[in-house]
Amino acid sequence: MTKKVRFIGIQEASALTGLSETTLRKGVESGRFLAIKSGGKAGKYLFDEAMLLKVLQDEALGRVKDDERRSYLASLFKDDDDEEINP
Repeated sequence: MTKKVRFIGIQEASALTGLSETTLRKGVESGRFLAIKSGGKAGKYLFDEAMLLKVLQDEALGRVKDDERRSYLASLFKDDDDEEINP
């Protein structure tokens, strides 16, 4: 069975994630988010809903390799390996 991909526009992506449209556009330009631009240069961004949410989840849980790309939320979580526990 093939998994269906649901593409959403930037307004719906903004409402879904709580990120501004500007943040989403900058994220696409920087490579943080993947999107399809339909309609050429002046076209609209279309995001794979599941992929967008996965990127944000990975950032929130600190699963990105480049520490500079870790979100503020990721800094709130610590892995057991990140700190030494002193009794």
